[in-house]
Amino acid sequence: MNRRALWWCTVLLLLAAVAAGAETFRFLHITDTHIGVTTRHQETREYIRLFNALSSPPAFVVNTGDCTELGTSEEYRSYRDLFAELRIPLISVPGNHDIRWSAIGKEGFVRWLGPLRRHWERGGCHFFALDSTALLEHHGHFEEADLRWLEGRLRRLPRGAPVFLFFHHWVATGERMVDNEARLLELLEPYNVKAVFVGHGHRDTTWWRNGVLFLMARGLYQGSYHQVEVNETTIRIWRVVKEQEQPLLLAELPRAPQPKPRLVVREVRWRAGEIVAHLQWRSPDGASPERWEARLGAGTWQPVEPERTGARYTVRLEAHDAVAGTHRAEFRAIYQEKPVEASVTVEVPGGVRPLWTFRTGGSVKAQPVVFDDTVYVSSFDGTLYAVEAATGRLRWKAPIGGMLVAAPTVADERIVVGSTSGVVACLRRADGRHLWKTSLPPPIFATAGGYEDA
Repeated sequence: MNRRALWWCTVLLLLAAVAAGAETFRFLHITDTHIGVTTRHQETREYIRLFNALSSPPAFVVNTGDCTELGTSEEYRSYRDLFAELRIPLISVPGNHDIRWSAIGKEGFVRWLGPLRRHWERGGCHFFALDSTALLEHHGHFEEADLRWLEGRLRRLPRGAPVFLFFHHWVATGERMVDNEARLLELLEPYNVKAVFVGHGHRDTTWWRNGVLFLMARGLYQGSYHQVEVNETTIRIWRVVKEQEQPLLLAELPRAPQPKPRLVVREVRWRAGEIVAHLQWRSPDGASPERWEARLGAGTWQPVEPERTGARYTVRLEAHDAVAGTHRAEFRAIYQEKPVEASVTVEVPGGVRPLWTFRTGGSVKAQPVVFDDTVYVSSFDGTLYAVEAATGRLRWKAPIGGMLVAAPTVADERIVVGSTSGVVACLRRADGRHLWKTSLPPPIFATAGGYEDA
């Protein structure tokens, strides 16, 4: 191929890329379908017919969790068979009803409905579906491995690419439903995140946090969903409810990145019963916030009057009743009637101090077992860890599979643990080598009991 032909090929490829990026498309957000073996089929089927009949077919539909009522295989089969009638690609996200009481846990969701986390692109926009569920819990939690995965994907995006997120539990409302929401929100801060779609609360509501729009809908069977249109310059979001003939336009957002107000904690310290924080404020128009609030941990927001020096603000938060240990202090600036927040951990002196910390590859629900000079830790990453009690140094780790919800049982020189995948493994305590393993009906949530030689 000569240079002229190569040049024209390059130009055509660039034009094709620009055209693809300028594509106008639509998508739908539904949530909390709560499909049982026989329940809520009629209401859901009516909406499936409605979606199939839309004059401008959506590119995809996302269901942000509680797809089923109890997460059984029979319910997953009903859900899958029901939505097989939908002629639009469907992305399903896990909710607490799918996972919390399910005998097949997260493995069952993956088996029937697909991956727990996803990333896809359409028209130059990037979409992320995350798992916010925790086994046996109503509240939410993002696994650190999932957050690292998200962070890595975001770093590789084209600069300024619009981002949309989907997961089940709400965040950023002040009423904490996800215990590590601060980690997610800090991670999203540098990117052009346009909207976050959630479920769980069965309410039609929207809220803002740090320049990002958050949206919740009622369950689909209750008659509510979101419709989104993306074109070359603008993102429009409507709420569609059965009680109203016309969709309600909730937001019209510029596709391109916009200057956002930002609040940064520069320094924080504990001093004589109060937390003193030095904050830096920046807004696109140079204006100051209308008011300020702060809180410690999950406490109520308290109005505060900061001392200002230029763009630097000093906030004092009374905390006489705070117990010794590590707490999260949160600060909120209300700017144009929308909250802009920042948070930081602060150490309250006194009491017991950790000698060391050790991070596993997943959450830890079971109490660690201490035997002789070793701490044994079951982790949701499916691995059993043996850690030196004096130093926190890893002695060995053994992959078991599934998720380890229950604590291990130590019996002399052996250690036994069961996983949500139904695997029961016996390991040599000295080095974690597998001695034997067997399979039982999943999941295993309880610690094994031992008696004599069994």
